[in-house]
Amino acid sequence: MAPPQKVAVLTRDLNLNADQQKQLDEAIHDAQVKFKAIHEASQPQIDATRAQARKSPRFSKRPDQRPKYEHIY
Repeated sequence: MAPPQKVAVLTRDLNLNADQQKQLDEAIHDAQVKFKAIHEASQPQIDATRAQARKSPRFSKRPDQRPKYEHIY
């Protein structure tokens, strides 16, 4: 479910009743589920782009820098 602090702040600031709190909690939870699905679906593209950037020939490294670079990234 939604983080309790979000619901608590909105409950306090908007003076929500119990039904509204439940609806808000469900709406936040639904959005979080969708965000997670989007993130998981796009993760392979993110990983591939990150890998390409790490191997980019546009960033030249001296031979003595390569091992450290590879270790860090």
